[in-house]
Amino acid sequence: MVGNPGETKETLEETLKYAKKLNPDTAQFYPIMVYPGTDAYKWAEGKDYLLTRDYSKWLTEDGLHATVLERQDLSSQYLIDFCDRARREFYLRPGYIARKAFQSLFSLSELKRNMKGFKNLVKFLFKKEDDKCMSSVRCQ
Repeated sequence: MVGNPGETKETLEETLKYAKKLNPDTAQFYPIMVYPGTDAYKWAEGKDYLLTRDYSKWLTEDGLHATVLERQDLSSQYLIDFCDRARREFYLRPGYIARKAFQSLFSLSELKRNMKGFKNLVKFLFKKEDDKCMSSVRCQ
C-alpha cells in the first residue's frame, strides 16, 4: 500500500528495493485506500487530500478501486505510475521468472497456481498508457 502518511518518493523506492531483496512468492503494490471511519480517512480528510467524497467514484467501471488521494508531494498519478512500475520491476525480473518456471516444472499444482496468477496479473504488468483512467479521480 503506497501513499501512507509520512511516505515519500524515496521511501517508496526503498520499499520496492526491499521487496525485491526479500524475494517473496508474491508482492502487492496498490495506492492506499482511505475508507470512511478509518484513521487513514481522517488523516486524508484533515489534510484535504481527498479528490472526491462521492463514493460512487471510488470504483472504476471494471470494479477496481479508484485512487482518490491527491497529495502535493505524491500525486494520485504518481502513486499509480509507481505501482505499475513496481509490479513490472518485481515480477519481470529474470531471476523471479526462472524461479517460478523451475517451480512449475516439478509441481503440477504450482504450474496451475503460477498460470492463474500470471493470468490475473498480466493486465497490470502490460498496461498500455491509453488504458489508464484520466478522469479527475485516478483509477487503479
